[in-house]
Amino acid sequence: MEKKPKNSENTFPPYSLSVKGASEHFGFSPQTIYNWMYKGRLHRGIHYLNIGNKPVIIREAFIEFLKKEDGSVGQS
Repeated sequence: MEKKPKNSENTFPPYSLSVKGASEHFGFSPQTIYNWMYKGRLHRGIHYLNIGNKPVIIREAFIEFLKKEDGSVGQS
């Protein structure tokens, strides 16, 4: 059986289970993502959800945020 790349479109879930997972996939430090949340650049209910006391990044909304911010994520 052929393995798919770790960050392939088909293997990355619609929600990242952690800020760490999103930071690894998109190449930002976890602290950067937390800073964006704290400063209100990422909005709860739009870009992430709080599950218990942990934020869960909404992948598609995060990609759209990055495209609008600086175009750091390419077109799909």
